[in-house]
Amino acid sequence: MRFVWPTVHKFPSLADYENYLESLKTIKEKVKCILNDVPDSNNLSNKEFVFLYLHYVHGFVVPPKLRKVLTDFESIRRMHQKLVEDEPEKYGPTSKAYLAHKATKEVAVMESVTLD
Repeated sequence: MRFVWPTVHKFPSLADYENYLESLKTIKEKVKCILNDVPDSNNLSNKEFVFLYLHYVHGFVVPPKLRKVLTDFESIRRMHQKLVEDEPEKYGPTSKAYLAHKATKEVAVMESVTLD
């Protein structure tokens, strides 16, 4: 996959586009922008889309040879989640600070879901 400058947008340079993406507040806004502006980005695998996102939003470029051998981040995340669900006492978090943060985050998510 070659990272392409999104020519359909009103930005004169890649740096201007990256600055625009940084100004967006949510991941959803950034992903929608990339999907709208970068040709064929909707045809990328999840793994390749993550690399495209990292490139445009954070300026992080992963060389093609490395992209080929890296495991899909979503697969790693799902496996971690599954192990924690199946054996929380063995694989779940133990840090009190992290558990408090997680509980606060869950409450915020539930409140936003009930408001929608």
